[in-house]
Amino acid sequence: QEQADDLVINIFEESSILGAGAPYDLTKTGFQHISNIRNNSGTLPHSGADFLEWLKINKEFVGNVFDKIFAQRLAAKIVKDPEKEDQFRKSYELITKSFKERYLNLDDSIKTYHPRILYGIYRVALFEQMVEELGKKGVVINLRSKSKVTDFKQNSDQKFELASEEIEGVRSTKSNFVLFAGGMVEKVPDIMHENFLASQFPEENLRTQLEKAVKKAKENGKHKIKFGILGSSLSAIDAVRTIYYEKIFQGQPD
Repeated sequence: QEQADDLVINIFEESSILGAGAPYDLTKTGFQHISNIRNNSGTLPHSGADFLEWLKINKEFVGNVFDKIFAQRLAAKIVKDPEKEDQFRKSYELITKSFKERYLNLDDSIKTYHPRILYGIYRVALFEQMVEELGKKGVVINLRSKSKVTDFKQNSDQKFELASEEIEGVRSTKSNFVLFAGGMVEKVPDIMHENFLASQFPEENLRTQLEKAVKKAKENGKHKIKFGILGSSLSAIDAVRTIYYEKIFQGQPD
């Protein structure tokens, strides 16, 4: 801002929830996706809140957030395919129970890898806490969720002007400093085919592809669908887990 002692921070985030980061986005991350950070080393630096200790103290809060997220996802599935409501409810009840029993009662000595969504809940909570603490110190933070930055330029006065698409329309914001924190942009194979996915994220892309494959297989009287996965990293493992869990929900062919 104009005065050195005035600090205003504008945070732009395309998701509806701030603080989690793309790999742990509570609106997109599948419950079957696992983190590549062990539970005993997942503490955010300089947060003062050890991940396992925070999880123990806030176990009820985490469970409630988890229930809310999955209630929303269950409702979305039912709206999309109401004839399978009973099947969806039974699947969600089983997986929700299993999730809580396994991940909300972790011992300090257990060196396991937890679901990304659990780590996302932790990150969002600490982010909100940090915003509140900074607000008490006089720092103004404008949280711009569901806001996609589409362009930015430097004006003659050496300030940056950002254009963003928001709920109320296109908006312009001026800033003295701009920090790009959009994550890593990877180069993907240049293959154009309806059955090729350059990434499994967002998860809905893979789910949509599965639904098309299942529909086509059933129409042709086939009982098996073949998927090829390029890679063996955590994303490849997540893809396999997504396919497996979707098979449980949908009662799909092998």
